[in-house]
Amino acid sequence: MAMLRGRVLWAFRAFLQDRGLAPQCRAAITDWDDQTELMDHTARRLDNFQSRLSARARAALREPEVPEWVDAKLCTELVSAFGAIEGISGAREMGAYAAELLVDPSSEPDSDRALIRILDLISDLTHDYEVRFEPLRRVAGRLHLTARGLNQSEFGAEAWAAAVQAVLRRNCSQAWTLMEDVFVNRQGSTTTILCQWTKAQNGQDGQIRCA
Repeated sequence: MAMLRGRVLWAFRAFLQDRGLAPQCRAAITDWDDQTELMDHTARRLDNFQSRLSARARAALREPEVPEWVDAKLCTELVSAFGAIEGISGAREMGAYAAELLVDPSSEPDSDRALIRILDLISDLTHDYEVRFEPLRRVAGRLHLTARGLNQSEFGAEAWAAAVQAVLRRNCSQAWTLMEDVFVNRQGSTTTILCQWTKAQNGQDGQIRCA
């Protein structure tokens, strides 16, 4: 369990460090000229991001070792905070980045195993979520990600959809996600991701249909 949580935080922390938003990046930029526009912009951006995080999330990013208490709420908070300053495209970039890190790039494309790979990935990225796949007639199907007692954000839905799409494209000749929605009821909140993919059959692309 701790390993799964560690993989998620490691992926998100690597993404944020790459963009100068992890706390330890502040030390690396103190040697710059304080008067430069770049320094000022970076500092404001970092402060903006940090101000959107709880003390718990800031502590998790600072810890040299992955804390035992990393959970879905914390991971959703990181995605939502980044999305708030970078928009939907930023949230999708974060999800796709994590997928690329967490899915073995040496694996051979295998569209028959694409769904298994996706469910494994989502189990990592959205620890503490319940994941269900609903086959559909006109498209491959719909993923349901349900979190008890957690309000999912539009940014989280976009991040998970981008992660799903990244894995699909690695394992299929063509793949895409069509729609992401968040529904809330007494049981919790559910993100649904409508997805479709095709695979090569006898040299031609054949679209997967699920009855």
